[in-house]
Amino acid sequence: MINKKSIKAVNSSKFETNLVKPLYDSYCFSNIPGTIKNIMCKNKNNSSLPFDCLPQLENINNVVLFLIDGYGWKFFEKGQSKFPFLKRFINRGVVSKLTAQFPSTTAAEITTMNTDLPVYKSGIYEWNYYEPQVDDIIQPFLYKKTRDENLNSLKIEPSKIFPNGNIYKKLKSFEIKSTVINFKDYTNTTYNKFITEGAENFGYTSLPVGLNFLTQKLIDSKDKNYLYFYTDNIDHSMHEFGSDSNEKKIQTELLFGLLEDFIKNIENKVENTLILVTADHGHINVNTEKMFYLNREFPRILKWIKKNKKDDLLAPAGSIRDLFLHIKEENLDQAKFFLSEKLKEVALVFKTQELIDSGFFGKNISENFLKRIGNLLILPKENRTIWWEGKEFEITVKSHHGGLSKDEMEIPLLSLVI
Repeated sequence: MINKKSIKAVNSSKFETNLVKPLYDSYCFSNIPGTIKNIMCKNKNNSSLPFDCLPQLENINNVVLFLIDGYGWKFFEKGQSKFPFLKRFINRGVVSKLTAQFPSTTAAEITTMNTDLPVYKSGIYEWNYYEPQVDDIIQPFLYKKTRDENLNSLKIEPSKIFPNGNIYKKLKSFEIKSTVINFKDYTNTTYNKFITEGAENFGYTSLPVGLNFLTQKLIDSKDKNYLYFYTDNIDHSMHEFGSDSNEKKIQTELLFGLLEDFIKNIENKVENTLILVTADHGHINVNTEKMFYLNREFPRILKWIKKNKKDDLLAPAGSIRDLFLHIKEENLDQAKFFLSEKLKEVALVFKTQELIDSGFFGKNISENFLKRIGNLLILPKENRTIWWEGKEFEITVKSHHGGLSKDEMEIPLLSLVI
């Protein structure tokens, strides 16, 4: 079944004509982990998705969540009649449209999935952000300063940066076992080890290996389980080759063929199992060869940007689709006026507080979020990109995300009981 109510809600949540406003109180990615806790712990005190996003549920023993990085709603629309795996959810389950959080970026969404904290609570809002504990721009997934070459170079305890609670510890208190199945290169990172504490981790070398492990885990287990399977094969292919590329097509066909085999392998062998499939964000094709470099084109803005104690500029934060600036308070109005005029053909410029007041970052925002986020946002229009020139900041991609376009913000949620 296609959940038309969810489609209507997301289609109606608009800003500046064609931009998508996150639906934090209903059809939003941020409500998926709370929904899982409600199902498995029979506890209705968590933020959750509307009931129409799920099929009828009785005595669920296992929840399996597939997070397909980058697989936005537009890709589901194109693939729904092609792949048997997707047809299963239309014919026997529920297919809903959700919004991603803003920024529509992996760092924010994956942190939410692990911690059950929305981005405005976790404070990890982008790939690059200012961390007061370090007094510099950092990349939390790589656990390093953006300007550093070496990974894991931060000289600070992870507990000082990352949220200390997570969904796995909560589920464990209800005697529910959690397993995180990830590509092997991610399993032992500082970020992953800390953020998934309390769960069993399995690092796969290939998708078939990971799915075989998942299959056996489900079939052999006598316990209640939450199993989280993450794959970024499609996302990587789009970054490198574009969202319309043949490489992306190949990766998509490979994944959904393997997922169909997975379903066939567990049918009649497991029961009372809820299968969920979603994405952290979508993708939009870009041309980074025509990147607009803000510091090169407008050097006068450098004197308006805050510096840390080492006299380094606190820039850039965000990404090429959502560039956040840390502007000195006395220059904020001047900077907004100047950049709004100069960039009016290529970008929208907002004070971050304007977006906070408009609900783009939810309610009851944490101090960590407010201390980390820049106070001025440059949001490129259409498929344009704006960034910061410098060898250590170089980004070369064919497709990206982070902004508020439909392509980036609209994602699917598929649900089915086996």
